[in-house]
Amino acid sequence: MPQHTQFLLMNASKSDDSYTKYNGISLENLIKAIMLDSATGITVYAPDGFATYHPFNSSTNPNSYHVFGTYPQGIFYYNERADIDIHPPDSDENYADGGWCNYRSHRQQEEKTVLLSLTRKV
Repeated sequence: MPQHTQFLLMNASKSDDSYTKYNGISLENLIKAIMLDSATGITVYAPDGFATYHPFNSSTNPNSYHVFGTYPQGIFYYNERADIDIHPPDSDENYADGGWCNYRSHRQQEEKTVLLSLTRKV
């Protein structure tokens, strides 16, 4: 399958945010290679048990994020005050006094491979 590269902001509630470049195969190509003709979407499960359904194609539901197709390109925002390399958190990771976003991936163009785990109900 062809390789896909995507640059994303990963927001984290219990650690710093980070911009990261991911490489791998696109979820769309992977799903199309293995999906049943009757399939209409996927359910994604988080390690904590949270699950959410995503239809394959766009929907009129504004809270529904489709799997196939494209989304508008995002905008990269840099805020020096948020940069943890310039304003590191204190020893207690007090983000109120320090930065909260790790921009290293953007500066260094680090690459990470996304490992996808697909499950299906039998």
